[in-house]
Amino acid sequence: MSPRIQLPSGWVTFVFTDIEGSTRLAQLLGPDYRPVLAEHRRLLRRTLASTGGAELLTEGDSFFLAFEDATAAMTACLTAQRALASHDWPTAEAAPRVRMGLHTGYAEPRDGEYASPEVHRAARVAAAAHGGQVLCTA
Repeated sequence: MSPRIQLPSGWVTFVFTDIEGSTRLAQLLGPDYRPVLAEHRRLLRRTLASTGGAELLTEGDSFFLAFEDATAAMTACLTAQRALASHDWPTAEAAPRVRMGLHTGYAEPRDGEYASPEVHRAARVAAAAHGGQVLCTA
């Protein structure tokens, strides 16, 4: 059993990421998609985790994180985008274009998760972004 992570409470910055056009990319790359997806996850985990974000959920090509500090969340996203852009992907077509959305709001974790409209707002912000973009609410 893995140790429970300490989730921030009060003013929390939520981050959602996903690969824009991941279904098309998976179809284009076929069996070569798995290593690209794994490398995408490695790069994001390295950059996002190093700035204090709590990884709550990873599903397919998406991440859901919570940060105690909005500046750390933005720094994490910008660092991750730079890492993705500068990475040596097998081909230019194989480079995943990741969209990221941030939203800060009041939330209290319960039983290791958040049930708050703020989470849904953050997800909608990420969905409005294009690959390579980081969008945030005011």
